[in-house]
Amino acid sequence: MKKYIKNLWDDPVKRDWCLFAVMTFVFTFALYAGSTSRGFISTFPIFFFAATGVFLFYRNLKNSLLMTALLSLCVSLGDSSGYNSVAEYTPSMSQSVVKVVFFVFSAVLAYYCAGLIKRKKLWCIIGAVVVFAVYLAVFNSVFGNIFDAVKNQNNVRAYLSENYPLQETETMRTNYNFKTRTYETTITFKEKDRNYYGEERIVLEKNYDGYFLYAKQAVFEMGSSVITAAVREGGLDCAFDIAYLPFEEMPEKKMFDLGGEYQKLFPYLSYEIIITDDVKDIEEFEEVCRSFVLSLEDRAEYRSIRFYGGEKYGLLYQLDASENGITGVKPFDKDQYIDSHR
Repeated sequence: MKKYIKNLWDDPVKRDWCLFAVMTFVFTFALYAGSTSRGFISTFPIFFFAATGVFLFYRNLKNSLLMTALLSLCVSLGDSSGYNSVAEYTPSMSQSVVKVVFFVFSAVLAYYCAGLIKRKKLWCIIGAVVVFAVYLAVFNSVFGNIFDAVKNQNNVRAYLSENYPLQETETMRTNYNFKTRTYETTITFKEKDRNYYGEERIVLEKNYDGYFLYAKQAVFEMGSSVITAAVREGGLDCAFDIAYLPFEEMPEKKMFDLGGEYQKLFPYLSYEIIITDDVKDIEEFEEVCRSFVLSLEDRAEYRSIRFYGGEKYGLLYQLDASENGITGVKPFDKDQYIDSHR
């Protein structure tokens, strides 16, 4: 066995192929370890260390860079998790190219660093340390660093705990966006009652707005469904479209916990309703609106409703309704109309 190994090692061609196979295994393991570590061991630094170790013994740069490019391309297209990564659940080609280029850059620096270490001189060792420092600086500028990524994710977790105490998340991951130079934490969630899987991206550096946009949309959709059902149960037979108006009074943030009791938010909601059936005059329009509001009593809650109508999908008249009753019945004022629900 020893003789066979000696003969194998003495043959330059066979020795090169053996080292190439070892390099492939080490590089593949390094990429796998980095891509599955969820960011706690970032892919690139562990690859740099592994490549430096390989290049101490294997100096075929052409084969090494070829293998690096091929393996990194596979990882770039398949990797979808972890900190310090430009790859996302649906990585784009440009993101994959950035990762491949950086893998090749890592391999070149590792090759040079290993060459310095092989000389076993003090200034060479110092040079290798400088090379590694430069590598980390470039890595930090492109992918951020693990310490800030973990800190940002912990801050997001604390933010959610403080503002949305009932919010449950299924996964949470933080990426560094080198274009905006900010950390982005993406959470995925599932609503208990609606069996809906959603995703929300939180960027604390951009003053995250304080409530989940998806939750807000879901609240309006549910409120709209309640109003529609109430009108039909009340026996009113008219066609109408419902749009959403901004909150007149912002409720407590914790009321926007995804999967929470959305019906508690209904009294805060305001709507714009367009009666799409033709009405012959303003008196008929007012009568339809009054019947609409009457059908909502004890069936649906709301803060205010602004009605429009006239000809089919035409805005000839307008009317306001709230808990204080119906007010402001008048012809539609086009000059004062603000399309604020879109």
